[in-house]
Amino acid sequence: CNSREFPVEYKISNLMATEPLPAGTLIAIYANDILIQKTQTLISVPENGSILQSIVIVIPESIPNEFELKLVVDDDGTGKGNVKEIDENNNSYAVFVSLWLSPEYNLLENLVSCNEGLGKGTFDFSEYTELVKKNPLDTVDFFENYADAESNLNPILNTTNYNITTPKEIYARIENYHCFSVTSFQLLTKNCPPVVYNFVTANNDGFNDTFYIKGLRDVFTNFQLEIYNRWGTLIWTGNNNTVDWDGNTSKGLVIGSSKVPDGTYFYILNLNDPDYQKPLSGYLYFTN
Repeated sequence: CNSREFPVEYKISNLMATEPLPAGTLIAIYANDILIQKTQTLISVPENGSILQSIVIVIPESIPNEFELKLVVDDDGTGKGNVKEIDENNNSYAVFVSLWLSPEYNLLENLVSCNEGLGKGTFDFSEYTELVKKNPLDTVDFFENYADAESNLNPILNTTNYNITTPKEIYARIENYHCFSVTSFQLLTKNCPPVVYNFVTANNDGFNDTFYIKGLRDVFTNFQLEIYNRWGTLIWTGNNNTVDWDGNTSKGLVIGSSKVPDGTYFYILNLNDPDYQKPLSGYLYFTN
């Protein structure tokens, strides 16, 4: 693949002859009727016999990838020979050649998903199977490292719900009938805004027993959460190392006392993240 050098084995026949074809008879090699190389017979070819020879042909860059390759015996490169023959018009043989090339492909954009905690994210890159191809007949597989892509081993089977710690480079192998290409893209995560569930029913039934904020813990690892009662008294503070608030107090009122009474409370959430300069605030309703 991607080489303009390739070996050619060819047969020279001396049929209906009256004498052997001498060794050293010139052979011209043409690509689209342009002389590209010359060689010669290494031994004589007996009457009504043939010999096999081989040569490595180098195709110049000026020749297109698809061309006619022609070999002409008893040709010095100008169409002239030095062997007298009964028929001077049966010395050439031509074939159509198409060089094997790695498939062309489109560059793929990096994918960004919400950080689910500690840099993990879930990604869908199934559409990249078609987007990366320039030829719809090519096949595409994805891999977690370049060595696997090159060897075509351990392809990623789940491209619609792929969960991984980021940053992660994914390799796409694009393959035609003969050759392949490899390109890659990055899977990245960003800290998306957390979702506040502002209704707490601390009755130990397993539903809404604590003040839960989705997408907060292990995402905004330096967050600071404050909860105030309706009179503005700070009653609880928490961070990534404390449990979710369940109605107990840690500030202001009697610490460790029974849960606060039913009612409306307010929170201030400092994410301490450069993308979120202002704190988030709002209310929550608590009931025992």
